[in-house]
Amino acid sequence: MARKQYNKRGIQTIEQATKDFLKQSRTKLKESTFSRYNFICERHILPYFKGIELDKLNAEIIHKFAQDKLMTADCSASQFHPKP
Repeated sequence: MARKQYNKRGIQTIEQATKDFLKQSRTKLKESTFSRYNFICERHILPYFKGIELDKLNAEIIHKFAQDKLMTADCSASQFHPKP
């Protein structure tokens, strides 16, 4: 198993955990599935959650993310699929 990356305080961030997830998933998923996951992470997850530490993530932060996506209409189905 890959060694986890931590920030200066010794706590893993959402960005680090997401990159770990993608790295570990790459060989376990179909290429199309991995491509979609990577696109969603790069386009939606990382820009919003990048500096947040895992131990700080809570329902309020996730709810705000969902509301922001809905308010900006940035969550249409086409936004979650990379262009061919």
